Amino acid sequence: MNRTTLHRLLLVLLSFQLASCASRKLSIKPAGFKEGLGHGLVSPFASIGKYIFRLNYAIYADYNTGFGYWSGFVMGVAIIILLFIGMRKWATDSF
Repeated sequence: MNRTTLHRLLLVLLSFQLASCASRKLSIKPAGFKEGLGHGLVSPFASIGKYIFRLNYAIYADYNTGFGYWSGFVMGVAIIILLFIGMRKWATDSF
């Protein structure tokens, strides 16, 4: 992996890490599909903060709509996994 690609990857990871530090606001409306999708997209980075650095992050919203939130969360996690697999495949095919 060349230096430019590594810098870009670190910049993307840093931006996701900063996005995963958003404050939790208690709202009257339960979290739905869009919130689940967003939480799924940042969940790997929130997991790093929660399990490696022992920070108090919530990875999953307690007050949600059920299947809508769950399907968005799973879709967000799947997108992140596919992006990581795609970046890995692209990196190995480039050389």
